[in-house]
Amino acid sequence: MGSGRRKHGRGFGRGQPPTGTSGTQTARLRRALGPAALILALTFVVYAPAMRAGFIWDDDVYITANPLLESLPGLRDIWLRPGATMQYYPLAFTTLWVEHHLWGDNPAGYHLVNIALHGACAVLLWMLLLGLGVRGAWLAAAIFAVHPVLVESVAWCAELKNVQSGVLYLLCLLAYFRASPPEDEPAPPAGRQWGLYALALLLFGAALLTKPAAVALPLVILLIVWWRRGRVGTADALRVAPMLAMGLAMGLITIYAEKEFSAAGWDASLLERGLVAGRALAFYAGKLLWPAPLASIYPRWEVSAAVWWQYLFPAAVVAALAALWLMRVRLGRGPLAAALAFVLLAAPAIGFFDVAYFQYSFVADHFQYHAAPALIAIFAAAVAFLDGRLRTRALGVGVTVARVLLVLALGVLTSRHATVFASERSRCLDTIAKNPRAWVAMESLGMALAAEGKPREAIRLYEQALRIKPDYADAHNNLGVALASLREMKAASREFREALRISPDSAQAHENLARNLELDGNPEDAIWHFREVVRIRPRHAGARVSLGNALVGHGSYEEAIEQFQRALALDPGNPAARNGLDRALRLQRTRRPPDTR
Repeated sequence: MGSGRRKHGRGFGRGQPPTGTSGTQTARLRRALGPAALILALTFVVYAPAMRAGFIWDDDVYITANPLLESLPGLRDIWLRPGATMQYYPLAFTTLWVEHHLWGDNPAGYHLVNIALHGACAVLLWMLLLGLGVRGAWLAAAIFAVHPVLVESVAWCAELKNVQSGVLYLLCLLAYFRASPPEDEPAPPAGRQWGLYALALLLFGAALLTKPAAVALPLVILLIVWWRRGRVGTADALRVAPMLAMGLAMGLITIYAEKEFSAAGWDASLLERGLVAGRALAFYAGKLLWPAPLASIYPRWEVSAAVWWQYLFPAAVVAALAALWLMRVRLGRGPLAAALAFVLLAAPAIGFFDVAYFQYSFVADHFQYHAAPALIAIFAAAVAFLDGRLRTRALGVGVTVARVLLVLALGVLTSRHATVFASERSRCLDTIAKNPRAWVAMESLGMALAAEGKPREAIRLYEQALRIKPDYADAHNNLGVALASLREMKAASREFREALRISPDSAQAHENLARNLELDGNPEDAIWHFREVVRIRPRHAGARVSLGNALVGHGSYEEAIEQFQRALALDPGNPAARNGLDRALRLQRTRRPPDTR
């Protein structure tokens, strides 16, 4: 990025052809098709391994075991009932709802969409940087397309929220700067200007509803204006004011949802949060410069305000920003603006706000998806500047070759890293190898082994996870499931009860304990726990079917009929509810005890 004096690129306002000169626009489009197609081709080539991958980690909660994706009432709940989904990202879940109706539980479709959206992000980034006059715009876009740090956001189906929000916020920036060019350039006609501005607001709102990570975008817009003009006027502030209000509202909703529905919470002082934030920013910048080793779950740092060296990370971040400020006359305002944009876009997930993921680690590759383009743009601009300063043909060719080798090397690393996400088993094995205390990966690997019919191996992993984190309710619950599969009912019930002691509102543990009690000949206690499942998940048809079946087995036909009817009201096509209702009505008419054989 330069000082703000435009020397490269066409710009958003300048060079616009008069109305009716479609030939110039067509020629410009043709010139753009080649570079854009190459970016897309690079993206699909390096992510080819992901097309053969399956579902991983919480893809079940988001997709394969998400009842909200099944019906129109579920779509309504996605939008109107906060807490129905683990995070209030209604537009992301709407896309998943559409995808589920297109290809069901076939992971290839979800991976195809994620890869295509990531490629679109790279193309839009190139268009944005080109319009802003950033040197090395195509190189920056190509690096973004093939950088291995971004694999987690692309190869993990549930991270659709990252790539989709990325497309939306980049489109927002393009529309905004078409409406209001960042330099003193001719603006479009008033009608078109207001239309583009309205489109930018709509796109920003859509980005927030996909994932609120774009909440800092209005401030980034002001940074870009300051970079290009050297000042921010009152009119600029007024133009972004609605976006700031939208971002504030969505940010408050997200904070509330994380606390209420995602079990988020991290008891730390503001000073300790600042230590984590500084270290996280340094970590993310370091991974962009040297993307190795990469892990699905990084070790969680021990944070202490009494440890002197932990202050070095935030001090280094402040020192780097101060140095860019002091050197802005020599280097230009661009590097400082980009560095500040990186900080702002990363800010929602660096420690100042509670994020559920912090129970595993304070950093994750997918947390820097939106921020990464800012630092990548600085690097690409520096390479282009160096290329421009080299006067001899031989040196210029050397820089070109280095660019090609860099993109190819990053692409190879990305393809290799994408294979880690081929399955939950491969992801967990890679994670545990790099982070031997990754208790959540041990539990997830145990679940994968249990699904393969290897309960004893799963039990060893659950027990290993519980030695590291004894209060891990999910591991206790899954250990109970594995023990029950080996007919060790009393031991299984102990684990289910321990899971409920730690997490009293665990619907899964209540349901598992209820089924265990049924098999152990304790129907009254089983019904009580089935009732708890319905209390916790009142709009889950399957929970009411399970309760209805238990009530039928106990001879409580009237109440069972009511539960089956409520289940059908929630999910009219549910065959288990229909069969259960028919059976309960038949038994009620004859007043015969149920056949429990």
